[in-house]
Amino acid sequence: MTDIQKWYVAWSPFWEFVENRHLSIFVTEKLLNYISSPVLIIGAGQGLIVEYLRNKGFIVDGIDIEKEMIRMAKKRRSIDIILADAKKLPFKDKSYKTVIIASGIVDYLRDDKQIKQIIDEGLRVTAKRGSLFISFYQMTPVLEKIYKKIGVIDSKNQYHMKRIFDIDKMSRKNPLTCISPIKKWTNKKLLPIFLYWTKLGLTLPKELKEERKKTELMFDTAKKNNIDVNDIYESIPDSLPYREVPEIKKLLKDLGYIYSEINKYNDCIIVKFHKSGSFNLSMDGQQNQRNKKNWIIKTENLCKKYYGSKIYAVDSVNITIGEGTIFGLLGPNGAGKTTTLSMLCGLLDTTSGNISFSKKIDKKNIQKIIGYVPQELALYPRL
Repeated sequence: MTDIQKWYVAWSPFWEFVENRHLSIFVTEKLLNYISSPVLIIGAGQGLIVEYLRNKGFIVDGIDIEKEMIRMAKKRRSIDIILADAKKLPFKDKSYKTVIIASGIVDYLRDDKQIKQIIDEGLRVTAKRGSLFISFYQMTPVLEKIYKKIGVIDSKNQYHMKRIFDIDKMSRKNPLTCISPIKKWTNKKLLPIFLYWTKLGLTLPKELKEERKKTELMFDTAKKNNIDVNDIYESIPDSLPYREVPEIKKLLKDLGYIYSEINKYNDCIIVKFHKSGSFNLSMDGQQNQRNKKNWIIKTENLCKKYYGSKIYAVDSVNITIGEGTIFGLLGPNGAGKTTTLSMLCGLLDTTSGNISFSKKIDKKNIQKIIGYVPQELALYPRL
């Protein structure tokens, strides 16, 4: 059992205090327009999001690796979560229209091979024209700023959760005793730490108050259930990765993935993959090598959906046009040729995906060096 698994097992009686912060109901609500049945939740925990989506009318399955989480989902919500490993899903290819990898699955891992295994499995069971979402845990901006100031999140973006409990315990006895460990964690001078800590104690932001209340509730629940508080503390991993948008982009690029879009919310960052009928979202080494050689225009998972439409006019187009080549884009009426060219010319905004031009091209004056002749006359009516 890994450190993270030990933590999940020890915390399962108190998971209700943290579950709505690992891909919350609020964020799921934001994603509803992109979710279609059937849905698979990887890392379903105690079934909060499974229950929420089912109540919205979706067909939903949830998996989790922890038996205790599954037992609590059955006890608290009467939901049957499937016992399964995210690295080897027990489902056929293209089984789900929407796959959601919850927080605490990919984002807490440091091993790139394991991360790739999980994402590849998620993509494998995602149907054509379906969507895969990956959630990366985040704190609210206020909490993130405080924790970075006092060393709970260090300069290498490692999240030391135990330090929260250390600070909480010390501050209840004598707040000034916290200054010494904060100095050690941050490697900053004593005076700035003292001033900041004093100011923090006087103002005490509501986010920090809520954190302390949840900690108190958790410990009270532990005592009522005759659980040793020290066991909870000892189960917490020494540190976890705290990836922000730049780190997530680098991770996915290094692993060879092309995502559709990435959005930051208060409690998580969501990466969306839109799986087209013709393109594998994991690039192989040969394609990477071709892309590096003498290309002039390149698109990555280029998508366009017009306002009010339920389907994509352009669905995950990936092309690499070599320097000095003549490139043809063929297809019947309505295939998306004009839309693609309009996006390449800067006449239309993309819905998602990336368009890259060689460094030899001046992006600011891109329209001045493109000759665009549409199929129909494009003059102003009075001309």
